Amino acid sequence: MDGLIPTFKRRGHIPPIENEQMLNSHSTVMPVPDRVIIPLQDTPEDPYKVFVRVGDKVKTGQEIGTIGKGIGSLSVHATVSGEVITVGEMFHPLVQHVASVEIKSDGLDKSEVHQCFKGSRIIDFFDFLRKMGVPLGYRNIRGISTFIINTTEFEFCFNSRERIILEQDKKIAEGVRLLISAAGRKAVFLVEKRQKNIHKVLKNICAVITNTEIKLVSKPYPDTIHELLRQKTLIDEKTGKDKKSYNKTMFILPDVLVAIHDACYLGLPFINEFLSIVGSAVRTPQNVWVRMGTLLADVIKYAGGNIENTRRVTIGGALMGRPQFSLEVPVIRKTRGIYAAIALTFQEERKSRFYRRGPCVRCGKCVDVCPSSLVPNDIAVRVEHRRFEEAAELGLFSCLECGLCYYVCPSIIPLVELIKLGKLELKGRNSLLIFNSYKTHSY
Repeated sequence: MDGLIPTFKRRGHIPPIENEQMLNSHSTVMPVPDRVIIPLQDTPEDPYKVFVRVGDKVKTGQEIGTIGKGIGSLSVHATVSGEVITVGEMFHPLVQHVASVEIKSDGLDKSEVHQCFKGSRIIDFFDFLRKMGVPLGYRNIRGISTFIINTTEFEFCFNSRERIILEQDKKIAEGVRLLISAAGRKAVFLVEKRQKNIHKVLKNICAVITNTEIKLVSKPYPDTIHELLRQKTLIDEKTGKDKKSYNKTMFILPDVLVAIHDACYLGLPFINEFLSIVGSAVRTPQNVWVRMGTLLADVIKYAGGNIENTRRVTIGGALMGRPQFSLEVPVIRKTRGIYAAIALTFQEERKSRFYRRGPCVRCGKCVDVCPSSLVPNDIAVRVEHRRFEEAAELGLFSCLECGLCYYVCPSIIPLVELIKLGKLELKGRNSLLIFNSYKTHSY
């Protein structure tokens, strides 16, 4: 854990909030990178189309391919202008490699002209958004009754969602209105009680946009919570019958609402990602607009990081982030942030006893903090002894992989890694909830 905090000091149920300084700082815009790698797949098995070849000249915003097929497909656009130098399989931050397009920037950033929704020939609103590359769950969106906008920050070091609400409140309000108007449904803003900075902003939005409301929660919701709830059968306490209403809800992130506004009124495709870049390896933690496909190394350098001293980098935060084996991988859709840390590594026998793995002492801390009401240590023991079916019966696939159990464990048992291993052994990488949360066309 960054900062080398001994486990005996981790008394709270969640890590301390460390983003107040970032919250008061305005976001920045990263300059156009020298090259980008734009994935055309989320997994190697996904269908895709590519519309460019090596040597082609492209403009910013030009459609270069699609992810998926049919009504669930999503257009992919060039994020810089320049020359296509590679078309083929390249490294990806979540899987080993997928079909991708590499573009070398010409530094001119010439943009492809797109029409706004009213000026386009596309009649259907959601077909227009798919064509503009806005990531939504188009296969199910027409049957949705409630859109839930998750503004809570589960990763203690990120605050990109709060920041974008403060800076882009008008666009978010209009994005919500467009979404509700097109689907004829309602929207709920999920807000943590401590997020007082955005309470007033969201109240103003709900006051002018009909069919919107605020739901206050005591703890932050991880992005994978909707995947867990989809797997569980909700029972009505009064009637005892199945409640299927959850299947008609969809989680939306604030930056997607901004993208809806920009696509409909400005004719801008979804080529920018709003993310937090934090960690001990970063000199200036900040929220930044980044072109999708930008390499992690370039983002870290932009934030004042020294690549040579950076030892641990995750797509996502310190708790739920996916560790990266290389910095030559791109920023992808729905990248919430980058966590870069300077890590000190020692042989096990040279570590302080506060950082060595020990036996489970049955303290129950992992049980206390688990948002899924599991017993993580019991599940991890089954996986470690290769009793995978027993682990599944104890709730292996209900784990959100939030990392809180490992954070509070006084014995530093890699509980999350063991649980991930169990999922991999039983059903493969697609069973990992954190992986599914980054799927582009299956929101």
